[in-house]
Amino acid sequence: MSVPAVRAILHHSAYISRYFAYSVCFVVIAGVILGWLSPASRQAFMARLAPVPEISQQAKPSLHSNKPAGDVLEVKKLAKAMPLSAFEARVRKITSARIAPDACDAQVLASVEERKWVVDYLARRYRVAREPLKKLVKEAFITGREFGLDPLLLLSVIAIESRFNPYAESGVGAQGLMQVMSKLHADKFDHFGGLAAAFDPLANLKVGALILKDCIIRGGSLAQGLRLYVGATSKYDGIYGAKVQAERERLRSVAQGHDISIHLPQKPSRSVIQAYNKTPNGTALSRPKKSLVATAYAAPKNSKKVVAATAAQPPKIVIVPASRPAQLELGENHQKVDGRGESAELGV
Repeated sequence: MSVPAVRAILHHSAYISRYFAYSVCFVVIAGVILGWLSPASRQAFMARLAPVPEISQQAKPSLHSNKPAGDVLEVKKLAKAMPLSAFEARVRKITSARIAPDACDAQVLASVEERKWVVDYLARRYRVAREPLKKLVKEAFITGREFGLDPLLLLSVIAIESRFNPYAESGVGAQGLMQVMSKLHADKFDHFGGLAAAFDPLANLKVGALILKDCIIRGGSLAQGLRLYVGATSKYDGIYGAKVQAERERLRSVAQGHDISIHLPQKPSRSVIQAYNKTPNGTALSRPKKSLVATAYAAPKNSKKVVAATAAQPPKIVIVPASRPAQLELGENHQKVDGRGESAELGV
């Protein structure tokens, strides 16, 4: 073979190699763009590619272990076959359940700027340090996505329950940020190391979110879920649910960039409470009637002064100490006025 022929072959092979390299680069770039635009295609590709490194790892024994490769495979099989703990099984069951749409929001607090606004507002409103609050807001976002809950709902419950005090404890034993009854939910805190974890902000947030979603599932709606969470024994939960929803709407406005005053009271307006307490058929829930026990002195039979109870003005019950002689007069508004001129009215 002559020298010109060899030169021609080398020249053509160089062109072929160059075009082949161009083609490979084009395919790789197209695959990267497709994987970025289509997460489903990327996951399918990774699923196909996953067995390759697993087989290579299984084929060779570990360098830091004297166990053969067969024993490593047995350990992996046993780990997969081990049953989940009670807490993990409950978490998996609750997180996979669907709840009312108004309790979910996967888009809120997704950006760093939204979290910054919410952290700044909560820090000024509840006088909390920004650094731990920043971690808590981020964890609320992660927990909300994990459990399928609105992270602003979790932050609102924390605000109403403990005002972001991780060491808060009520008289009935509710503890931590979300005021969880730790003794009743000891099995859940065992996963985090025991009852002492109730005062750990992240552990309390996880357990509280789990309980809250379970309550919403059992209640069938967000309003009934909040009623079950606070432990109300009737359909009327006072204004707890309305307070949580009002705080949630304030945080939503803050996350959208609106300027909201930090001095607004937690108690919402009467119209908001009435709208929240309306049942699906449009009737409003009212406070359950309490049995009234008259402890005041009865009026004498010959007395001409009779206090009439009307619909516009409900009757008032007056408490008078038994050890003290009563020289009482009726005021203009049917109030009992003692000798010191102080009102002793007790509304019901």
